[in-house]
Amino acid sequence: MYQKSKCLDGFNDLLFQQIFGMPPSKKLLKKFLENVLPLENIQYLKVLNPVIPYERFGERKKISDLLIQADNNIVNIEVNQFYYRSLNRRNYAYISALYGAYTDAGRNLDNMPNFYQLNLNTNLPKYYNDKNYEYEVYDKENNNSYVDNIKIVTYNVDKIKELYYNKGNGEVRKNAPRYAKYLIMLKLNGEELKNYCKGERQCPCIGKNLLN
Repeated sequence: MYQKSKCLDGFNDLLFQQIFGMPPSKKLLKKFLENVLPLENIQYLKVLNPVIPYERFGERKKISDLLIQADNNIVNIEVNQFYYRSLNRRNYAYISALYGAYTDAGRNLDNMPNFYQLNLNTNLPKYYNDKNYEYEVYDKENNNSYVDNIKIVTYNVDKIKELYYNKGNGEVRKNAPRYAKYLIMLKLNGEELKNYCKGERQCPCIGKNLLN
């Protein structure tokens, strides 16, 4: 058993689900999504079944780290601690499966939700030297979106911590973008995270801070 003051790495899949996916964390999840995605003033928020409802050609069902409905948006979050060659294909498979599930269900395709694949990545290769990346299904020849309701957003959390976290005082630098605080928080552990969370009502710690 961990003591209440013990903090763990927020990039652990199960802990990430506990941080953001439990009912007491709804306000924290709302703030998180509004900061890391182009979503504002979320009114309806629900954590969905993590098993993506899609199965075809004998494939096993895909299990999401966190699957969310936020107003008219479906958000699939994948926490990736390590990079491997097929990582991007796997993450794209998740959002493709979700999109396919909504079209297969016979819904009106003119009124589909917006779909976001949110990848929170650490230990990326050095050539990923930017702090975040955005991808769409794009028609390069005609300079517009081929599919206008799918977006993939990837954060390089190691780079964000390197740029915006001051180890000396355990604070986020003043020039940090709004999303940096939440993503850096996930990357810290031990006494560093304990100090970082001082004064916060909710943070990725085992104990009362998360539940109050």
